[in-house]
Amino acid sequence: MDLPVLFWIAFYLWIASEFGIAIRTKKTRKNVSASTRDKGSLWVILIGIWVGSFVAFQFHFFHWGWLGSGKVISDIGIILMMFGVFFRLWAIRTLGRHFNLAVAVDAEQTIVQTGTYKYIRHPSYTGSFFTLLGLGLALNSWLAVVLLLGIFGITYGYRIRVEEKALSEHFKNDYDAYKKCTWRILPFIW
Repeated sequence: MDLPVLFWIAFYLWIASEFGIAIRTKKTRKNVSASTRDKGSLWVILIGIWVGSFVAFQFHFFHWGWLGSGKVISDIGIILMMFGVFFRLWAIRTLGRHFNLAVAVDAEQTIVQTGTYKYIRHPSYTGSFFTLLGLGLALNSWLAVVLLLGIFGITYGYRIRVEEKALSEHFKNDYDAYKKCTWRILPFIW
């Protein structure tokens, strides 16, 4: 099964959005003095997603874990990819200048509790989850889905531990209280 044009539009939209996020973040955080506490989590995510995506494409092209020739599964995947990209962008816009690709905190930072942050502590990661789930489905391979969600769990699980430790240290009891009334990524699941 050849990948449809709509898949490539969604795929390049995802790639372009990530480059746009990086450029925007560099601009908006240019004059911000922040304490970086990333512990390599940005690189873990970048390497994990790029390697995982490359392998997932191989699963598609070699028909490993093939879900059949059904266009419906691929279309659902494309829709999830686009939803994930826009959900991530919405979350990043809600944070404004406090969003950073690396884990960092600054003196002016606050705990944002509006928009998706009212219910989910890391909605930009929720967007990444849906993008990766959608990519696996759009590639029409259950192996790609398992691989990409496994990589997501490992890389973002590490990132969340690093980030929540930094935020708990910075905001003390306020962040602990926020954690008690929100979900990490997916409401009622994680």
